Amino acid sequence: MNCGDENLMEEELKIKSEIRKRIRTNIAEKINILPLESKWVCEKILDSEEYKKADYIFAYMALNDEVDLSLLIQKALSENKTVAIPKINRENMTMNFFHYYNQKSETADGYCKIKEPVDDAKIIDIEKIQNHKVLILVPGRAFTEEGGRLGRGKGFYDKYLAKLLSLISADNVFLLGVAFSCQIVKELPLDNHDILMNSVVHF
Repeated sequence: MNCGDENLMEEELKIKSEIRKRIRTNIAEKINILPLESKWVCEKILDSEEYKKADYIFAYMALNDEVDLSLLIQKALSENKTVAIPKINRENMTMNFFHYYNQKSETADGYCKIKEPVDDAKIIDIEKIQNHKVLILVPGRAFTEEGGRLGRGKGFYDKYLAKLLSLISADNVFLLGVAFSCQIVKELPLDNHDILMNSVVHF
């Protein structure tokens, strides 16, 4: 790597850090209306064709600065869709999705205090869902309307989605970025390993 490449990487990291900081401020300023936006986003997803067609819903347990998917998860379970939520393996810093059977499924604080399935939860075997429609709801720090995504910086979703898309036809997978209105930006610095969303839903 030459000096020009190093300078470019440093500048890109600086831009990403500034965007993350700005988004944190934006979310803090709108904290009182975030529950309303979460409800609207959930209802929008539930009304979408991608949700209706999906056999598997890959969701997540939201932090207080992320769109809360509780309403959607409850509805998906009541409609007998298979719901999965992520868990971080702190030994090798990889992410996998595990079955989430019902609202009483046991979770515990995991990586960065994110609620995760307990140890006896069953992992999703990607190869066994190849012929099913999968809707993956992806959180992030910022999104563009065109599907660009900026995560929290660890690359968990990019690595997992790259693995999943290498095993399942893209025709069977729909990547839906999930955001508050204040998380939408005009452009993002994207790398080759960054995976674009098929669409982004926000208030």
